[in-house]
Amino acid sequence: MKALTGKNLLQNLTQIRFNHARALMQVTDLQIKTIASNVGFRSFPSFNRQFKQLYKETPKEYHKKASKKAEPTLAFQIYMYMTENFKLDLSLSSLEKVFFTSRKNIEQALQTTFQMNARELATFIKISYTKSFIQTTSLSFSQISDLAGFTSVRSFNRAFLGEVGMTPREYKKSLPE
Repeated sequence: MKALTGKNLLQNLTQIRFNHARALMQVTDLQIKTIASNVGFRSFPSFNRQFKQLYKETPKEYHKKASKKAEPTLAFQIYMYMTENFKLDLSLSSLEKVFFTSRKNIEQALQTTFQMNARELATFIKISYTKSFIQTTSLSFSQISDLAGFTSVRSFNRAFLGEVGMTPREYKKSLPE
């Protein structure tokens, strides 16, 4: 990873999380603390400190400036659609039909904004929801998998491990009680 990007895995993941946070700040009126939590930061003060180090302004300053933009871009429209419809088919062919544009335009918009393709973004969103379910409910992993729209528990476990770096069971055990 470091040879490709010049950053280690954690640095790349942090950068992706900040890209998502900045994207949400541009198109929503969510509180910054909610955005930080939604993109995977456990500590709001840490989010603020790292954001300011990276972008030379506070998240509040960025949000105020960025939210003045009139129209959300295609990438943000897709992101919002995916977060609202994460249980549906989020394949490129279905997104083409919803947004009346080509696969190439969709992939290019997502790659430019989020440094992810459509499948990676859909997985990121689904895993974010499953993490919330694991943290706040006593549902079984099978039920959580179904709620998030995974086709099987096996595909859920594989996606979770790839995104979080541990299995859902290990993640649940790592949570404070």
